[in-house]
Amino acid sequence: MNLFFNMRMRRGLFGLFGARGHGHCGAAPTAEHYAQMRDRVVQKATRKLSLNAEQQQSLSQLGDTLIAQRLASQQQPASPRAQMRALLDGPRFDLASAKDLVQNAANKLTAQSPEVLTAIAGFFDSLNPVQQQQVRDRIDGRGRWFGCAG
Repeated sequence: MNLFFNMRMRRGLFGLFGARGHGHCGAAPTAEHYAQMRDRVVQKATRKLSLNAEQQQSLSQLGDTLIAQRLASQQQPASPRAQMRALLDGPRFDLASAKDLVQNAANKLTAQSPEVLTAIAGFFDSLNPVQQQQVRDRIDGRGRWFGCAG
């Protein structure tokens, strides 16, 4: 359970570094898959926002931070589906274990948040006011950069 990727920004520029699909034959995406996706996002954002080299580097660093977070969340001992199934195995819902799962997810998010927020701030603050407004517009749904029509 990765709460960061459930935020509204998932649909925005930054969410594209999250797992939107799966790797080959439904397998979890690999680090190489994420790196390719990061490169495509940086290229497209560079075109849409007219990013300079420093801004591209900052966006790549943001992508690397989000990828590291995603890969770390994939290293869980059991899948979320298996964890949910375990809660339902007995005659009653295992409320205590469910609360532990939620608390563990929240603790992970809290531990990873400063690094992710610093990376987001580094990228956003490197943008000029026009570029910042373009990002805001995209997050508000007024831009279509990465969709089918983009």
